[in-house]
Amino acid sequence: MADTFLHDIVPGALDRFFTSLQRAGRGVLVLDYDGTLAPFHVDRYRAFPSDGVLAQRNLDIDVFNGGIELSVSGRSKGDAMRAILSSNIDRYPVAFLGDDMSDENGFEVLASSGLPVLVEARRPDTAAAAWASLGPGVVAFLDRWMQALSIR
Repeated sequence: MADTFLHDIVPGALDRFFTSLQRAGRGVLVLDYDGTLAPFHVDRYRAFPSDGVLAQRNLDIDVFNGGIELSVSGRSKGDAMRAILSSNIDRYPVAFLGDDMSDENGFEVLASSGLPVLVEARRPDTAAAAWASLGPGVVAFLDRWMQALSIR
């Protein structure tokens, strides 16, 4: 059943990653959260950051399907992945789960040294090594993560 919701884009990527996670005994899991930092609003298309958030310097407001996402001006998810990898001095396995085009540069950075996972939208031009459906696929991924760490 997990194959329906979670599978390799790059053959063997999931098995290699979870084997390395099991050997290491711990890992780094990065989840892309496209939240709004805004007060809750029933109509997600009307949600907008509060004035205090908007007053912050160096923030860009990006519109995406279902809301808005705040990011630091001049920085990308690739920059974030490089920072995570450079601070990962124990070289624990790193996985990054993301769901849209803004995650692709993070996937590219991680492609040679971790597991980039595309959640939900399938597309042929991704740098992700694995795919997970939203909901069941992410749960299947997290189940494998927990299994790998408990087998130690």
